[in-house]
Amino acid sequence: MVVGLDPSLTGFAVTLLGLDDLAYESRLFKSPLRGVARLHDITLFISSTLSDISSQGFEIVDVGIEDSVVHSHSAVALGELHGTTRMYFYENFSGSSQFPLRVPPTMVKKFATDRGNAKKNEVLLSVYKKYGVEFTDDNLADSYVIARIVGQVCNTGYEKDILTKLEDPKFRDHNDF
Repeated sequence: MVVGLDPSLTGFAVTLLGLDDLAYESRLFKSPLRGVARLHDITLFISSTLSDISSQGFEIVDVGIEDSVVHSHSAVALGELHGTTRMYFYENFSGSSQFPLRVPPTMVKKFATDRGNAKKNEVLLSVYKKYGVEFTDDNLADSYVIARIVGQVCNTGYEKDILTKLEDPKFRDHNDF
């Protein structure tokens, strides 16, 4: 099983994708809290979600996370969220060389639509048309695409190009610590 994460302050999305049958489960978490309390709340959501999977006997073999946008109006808060999320994986999976793969937003969009500057609604539509999976929330669609990326589930040349680019070690956290 692989995990795709789209960390957002207003809707943190997780998709769990089985590699044998491509069965998936997507979850969206919206914390009512703010500041550090929200970061803690999101960490508890991540922990609970991954504990649920482990208790069902599934092994998580890889995790992908949409990388942060540094030129955002909320860059500091998003940086804190990314740091908190990455710290969780460092603390809980530091023995693995596979956690997590950081996927730039443009690569998520390109993998889904063949355009790195696609709009949110275009990603939603493309996920439906290409994979037959319907989401009403763009964070859920992105986490699904990230799960397919990290699971290396692809069908097109442009998807394969993205996977090749992401083989660069700079996209893996274990090189940062």
